[in-house]
Amino acid sequence: MDMSILKCLTVRLVLYVAVFWVFVLSIYLVFVHDALSFSKETVSVHVSSKSLHQFPVRVNPSTHSASCDAGKISQHIHHIEDLQQYNSCQRIFYNRVPKCGSRAVLSVLGSLAQNNNFTFVSLPKVHGNYDIHDNSARENFTLMFEKIAEPFLVSQHVNYINFKRYNLLNPLYINVIRDPVERAISHYYYKLYGSGGTVTNITHPEKVMTLDECISQQGSACRYVQNIVLPFFCGHAPFCRERSGETLARAKSVIRSQYMVVGLTEDLPAFMDVLETMMPRIFHNAPVVYNKTREDLLGKFKTTKRYEVSEKTRKILLNNMATEYNLYKFVKQRFYDQLHKMQLLQSISEGKISKWSNSVP
Repeated sequence: MDMSILKCLTVRLVLYVAVFWVFVLSIYLVFVHDALSFSKETVSVHVSSKSLHQFPVRVNPSTHSASCDAGKISQHIHHIEDLQQYNSCQRIFYNRVPKCGSRAVLSVLGSLAQNNNFTFVSLPKVHGNYDIHDNSARENFTLMFEKIAEPFLVSQHVNYINFKRYNLLNPLYINVIRDPVERAISHYYYKLYGSGGTVTNITHPEKVMTLDECISQQGSACRYVQNIVLPFFCGHAPFCRERSGETLARAKSVIRSQYMVVGLTEDLPAFMDVLETMMPRIFHNAPVVYNKTREDLLGKFKTTKRYEVSEKTRKILLNNMATEYNLYKFVKQRFYDQLHKMQLLQSISEGKISKWSNSVP
């Protein structure tokens, strides 16, 4: 055979083999990308591409944690040792209510993550609101939790999501709420002026209404800040966006069954104590870290500017948010019941009081 023909056939064969392996490699890379990444839609909606790669991923995403039922655990706490059941929980979700001191709490959690060796992920807000309307987007959001290295704590401003609806484990929820009127006032002025050095977007300050003026004119901005808290515990069902007995009942039921604790902005030190006592694996030293930085944190994240609200406006807000106050009082009672019970159990454990005391739950 002529050498030039043989050489030409050899070159063609090499090219065919190279094209084949390039094709195989491209298929492999697509498969790996799909296996280890979130969908493009989920990344753009829920988490920036930068923060997506900031947290450790699970080595074997197919393995599952043990179920962690906050409602069942709370019913079987009779000794201080029973609180250790929470330590088996590997997934915590802080779906933080806005303007309730959450950024101060996040600062503490960031410090604890380094010292207590857990993955801490703080995600940006969802598209300017707190409701993921599309069901497939909610499912994609829950699937993200399957990727994160355990134990982990994820934080985001988002309404409650039932992971079981997507055949996944529910994380253990925590949250903090605040006196409804004070929260609404703070939120209204935060959206106008920001906090802690945030740049305001106000271009015509002479057109900015005080909350008193907004309420008297029934403006949309002041209606918005009044109707936020209930969906954070009720969820994404359409009825959760309305103030109703059904919404309130669902929110209370979810808190009882899914939330290890819901604390109060007015008593963050006690919230830190409860976290550490109930789940020391994650929250060890939370009170110490908070107390060291308390003044700096509260000053740093305080709303830049706010005006005093008239008694007339306060009465209108109180009347408008009667349902929110019902939930607030429920949470407050539950929180201090938990705190009181833990203090009693601790005293029994230390031999300070008898376990047969009538005051023991």
